[in-house]
Amino acid sequence: MGSTSYARGFLSGTYDGTTFTARTVAELYAIEVDPPPSVSPAAVSAKALISCDVTVNADPSNGLNNELLKFPGLEAYWVDMDAKTYMVAISGDVGVAVTAVKKAVEGPACIGALPATGTLADLVTAVKKLKAAKINGVLGAEVAVQSGAFVQVDVVANVPGLREKVAEVVGASIPLAISPALFATTS
Repeated sequence: MGSTSYARGFLSGTYDGTTFTARTVAELYAIEVDPPPSVSPAAVSAKALISCDVTVNADPSNGLNNELLKFPGLEAYWVDMDAKTYMVAISGDVGVAVTAVKKAVEGPACIGALPATGTLADLVTAVKKLKAAKINGVLGAEVAVQSGAFVQVDVVANVPGLREKVAEVVGASIPLAISPALFATTS
């Protein structure tokens, strides 16, 4: 069986309600992936991963401000699509987390301590192990929660043996999604 080629690109421009006019087109990079990215997430609800210690309703007028959610003690975050709520797991100061969340998100957020054990603790530990291992070709990793909880791994390309190397570091029981990272340059 042959490989499948993927290419991703970005456009920026203006939309007048009927027509999109591109101002900038990002250069496309093709990435060979064989087999295509896959995931086998554990069947876990987003709400079951953390308990809300603090609920924040960030001011919608702040918007997303294009600020990344980043602060000391941030362990993982995701959006609970059912509740339309940001879920933020921390191991640090709740006050710092509340301030950062209010700056970076719009709408309700649940902030809770990272549990000492369980699915989320296992996934966060796996991400930390993977980042520390510095596997050639792995660009990043984070906890992701969609139809289940898993570790999202961004790679330069899905080369033979990469999934096995990642699984060896994080453990065979950790659900993984391995995807080519987005590469784009603009002029």
